[in-house]
Amino acid sequence: MNIFSSIETLDFSVFCEEHELRLYPNWMLRYFDDLTLKEQWAYFLEYRSISNLLYKEDYLIDQLKWILKGSKIDLAFDFYVQLMFDPEADMDELFKPGSLETLYEKFNDRFNLEYAECFIPEEPLATPELPLDFSTDSLPF
Repeated sequence: MNIFSSIETLDFSVFCEEHELRLYPNWMLRYFDDLTLKEQWAYFLEYRSISNLLYKEDYLIDQLKWILKGSKIDLAFDFYVQLMFDPEADMDELFKPGSLETLYEKFNDRFNLEYAECFIPEEPLATPELPLDFSTDSLPF
């Protein structure tokens, strides 16, 4: 075992202990408790990959309230989506230098594609045809 995996194992143990001590909000505690050990490791690794980009974890924890409600979670991408829809996010205060660019390069194409699929119709909406002569309208009111 190399030193990096030992440090990672220790960091995971601390992460688990912080959950047991209830140092995180309830939505994180419930989510973490419902995971298998393998899923907890995967969640921890994703969580750390994002938290390492930030000056403080507070913003990530706040966003997890919404992210962890999803049925299928891709934590890093879901965090990026939350970030893109947050008009109050101050990127300079949140991210360490170069970190936002890393997320942008990794997720922006996917974000734009999924956003277009959800919010931009493939065909323009049809404009309803109006009667040529409103005086022959047969509406009772």
